[in-house]
Amino acid sequence: MTDERAKEQAYLQLVYQELLAAKKSYQSQLADSIQKGKTLLDEFDHDTSLNFDSHTENLETLAMLEMKNREIDQWNLKNQNNAAQLAKVEHLLGVPYFGKIVLSFDDSPTTQETFYIGVNDFTSLAAQTRVHDWRSPIAGLFYNNVLGAILYQANDTTVSVQLELKRQFLIEKSRLLNYFDTTIAI
Repeated sequence: MTDERAKEQAYLQLVYQELLAAKKSYQSQLADSIQKGKTLLDEFDHDTSLNFDSHTENLETLAMLEMKNREIDQWNLKNQNNAAQLAKVEHLLGVPYFGKIVLSFDDSPTTQETFYIGVNDFTSLAAQTRVHDWRSPIAGLFYNNVLGAILYQANDTTVSVQLELKRQFLIEKSRLLNYFDTTIAI
């Protein structure tokens, strides 16, 4: 195995293990969330007493119902976010990424930065960005440019960079089947 191939396989293994850890974490959070949802509903039933005997009682009852509704809304948002993250991770487990670009930014031309591109973005549980979504501004460099000096737009700012490398991967789960470098716009 070549040194370059070994480096790419090692990075793929790192990303794949982090995807598995994220999957386990999101599954656990969803299971905990379901249990918390059951508890919230039980508390809602026990803590809620409807009292409309007076204007003051009406206001207290409505305020208590609003507070419980907000708790449920927060639970729903957290649950939806965890489910969406789990779905992204499960999708990436089939093919974690398919491309890579290496850039030198004009403000520090001796330092190169590497960006892996996939169908979704992925940030590890340790908050390390491992894969960039193919629709992100940085990923556009993978598709639309040849190697060399280029400009791209991000957050209403024009960024000048040198595109040093464009690499495509054939990946199946945690196995690097093949890769090749290209110099043309895809």
